[in-house]
Amino acid sequence: MSPIISSLKTNDEIRIHDLTLEADAEEMAGVTISEAHKIAIARELSKIGVDRLSILGNSPMPSEDEISNAKTLISLDLPIKLDAFVKTIEEIDLAKNIGLWGVEILVGVNDQLLTSGDSRHKVLERCRLLTEHAKELGLHTCLFGGDATRTSEEFLEEIITTLEAHYDEFTIADSAGTISPYGMQYLTERVRAWTKKPLKAHLHNHTSMATANALAAVVGGARTIQTTVNGLGELTGLVPLEEFAVASEIHLGMSTGLDLSRLQKLSNLVVVATG
Repeated sequence: MSPIISSLKTNDEIRIHDLTLEADAEEMAGVTISEAHKIAIARELSKIGVDRLSILGNSPMPSEDEISNAKTLISLDLPIKLDAFVKTIEEIDLAKNIGLWGVEILVGVNDQLLTSGDSRHKVLERCRLLTEHAKELGLHTCLFGGDATRTSEEFLEEIITTLEAHYDEFTIADSAGTISPYGMQYLTERVRAWTKKPLKAHLHNHTSMATANALAAVVGGARTIQTTVNGLGELTGLVPLEEFAVASEIHLGMSTGLDLSRLQKLSNLVVVATG
């Protein structure tokens, strides 16, 4: 075993933040999940041991049906933390008003792709405005660094260190699915050196590296991985929950705390729900 891997605290659990019921999964071509299936999937995710679930997205404003579905899932009163992916003040207010535990604030931080009229200063101020508002409302606040794997290291460090007092967690997002495991480990280690706040990883599977990159993120210091059941998601999807849950035990000797014996049932349920 690699000295790096053997030095991990194998008694630490890796936490799963699942996005199957957030708009991410339905961004995969042809995928729509009914409210009845969302209820069944939420209950099964809870039974398997997932304790963090996003149930609202489709930013910059979810539809009335999506809001209704989210309210239904909240009313189930499952032992699971529920949050929303948001980009605006209005969505943060909505998350608070319907009783969600937290928000994942999406801001594109790739300073190489700033659109006309934008600047690094404007990105920083947008992050500050949204995170401050969410914290004032008492929501668990995660700052999601969109396309963080392709921004300049200097600007990413500025965002993380300047705004550290305004967020509870930071998500490193490989939005284009282009990073390698070596790069992901390096980047996570760099971010870990800039902040003591917990780190999450959001990894797209465009080059079939999502699970490997998730393992590398854990080696680098992340302790929460965002997943979807069966790897659903935009284009080629995200980190598959069932694949990562097994791989983390085999390759890192670290547990997600999930009941692996229920993985097949969960996977089949999502197959039926998505067609």
